[in-house]
Amino acid sequence: MFLALDNTSVVRASSIFYAMPIWLALAAHFLFPGERLTPIRFLGFLMGFSGVVLTFAGRADAVEAGNIWGDLAALIAGVSWAGVVVVSRKSRMGLARPETQIFWQLLVSAALLCAVAPLFAGPLVREFDGYQAVIFLIQALGVAATGYVLWFWLLGQYHASVLASFSFLTPALSALLGWMMLGEPVTRATPIALALLISGLVLINRRPRKLPV
Repeated sequence: MFLALDNTSVVRASSIFYAMPIWLALAAHFLFPGERLTPIRFLGFLMGFSGVVLTFAGRADAVEAGNIWGDLAALIAGVSWAGVVVVSRKSRMGLARPETQIFWQLLVSAALLCAVAPLFAGPLVREFDGYQAVIFLIQALGVAATGYVLWFWLLGQYHASVLASFSFLTPALSALLGWMMLGEPVTRATPIALALLISGLVLINRRPRKLPV
């Protein structure tokens, strides 16, 4: 994902990356019992993804150009995100406690990323100060120790494709929080994007009507 952001615009990279629920839904259709992708649910995923694209397109950097290598990196990142869920559900790893799953994932990825970091030039640690330390603690305690643990716990309780569909809300919520807390402008496309997102989630989570006996 960071390689994608270095080689294409934030709008393009983020839009492609947040297509993850679609790839996971397609995988779940074939791999996970009870998670078949009906035409209505597929329409819901398309509406949700359209809302994501519209949200990012309303940002100021929507006119930035990109290139195929950055787009491809973002695509691989999104597919890899979906792949983590598939591995968790289809292997013995999914039977472990959520904190155990995220511990081993972070441990292995930390070792691998530190090993390959010199290949991408630049120092291993850049401009580390008090502000960076606070951000690091927020990432470690808030995102990894809380958010990811909760994510893997939810994966053990609900259908993976349905749960992943709520990831569509992340860009819209970030845009709204930016408006509320940072004074960032909200475009006219934001309400339309929210309507698409909510409608898509309704269709994805809609239970099929039972036929009368």
